[in-house]
Amino acid sequence: MTTLPVISDLLAPVYAEVSSAVSRSPVADIGCGDGDLAMFFSRLGCEVDAIDHAESNFNQLRGVKLLARELSSPARIHDMDLDGQFALPRRDYGLALFLGTLYHLKNPFYVLETLATYTDWCILSTRIAQVTPSNRTRIE
Repeated sequence: MTTLPVISDLLAPVYAEVSSAVSRSPVADIGCGDGDLAMFFSRLGCEVDAIDHAESNFNQLRGVKLLARELSSPARIHDMDLDGQFALPRRDYGLALFLGTLYHLKNPFYVLETLATYTDWCILSTRIAQVTPSNRTRIE
């Protein structure tokens, strides 16, 4: 939830367009973790697909399932491995949230190309390394 102010600032100049997109097409929270953002958008009235991979999710999707149940959320939860060939649950999304996941993937270009064909808007963040694995070279 700490990313909400950043997302708000990022979307401010295009708020009308993004709002229109999510009013007619669902939101995908890809790499949803415990689903806090998925549930937030669901509470705003958006149709939401919360997507993560149980095998690599830190609690095997139990957190997002519990949160959805406790909030009586209609958000749909999907266990999906993005490291292989995949298709998102729906063909069209108004907004994709793809935060902190890209750097974990074996084939990030495939995922980005897929997102480009499935979604109107995408908010993406990834980890930026400050040093090489040996901590000898600063690359920030």
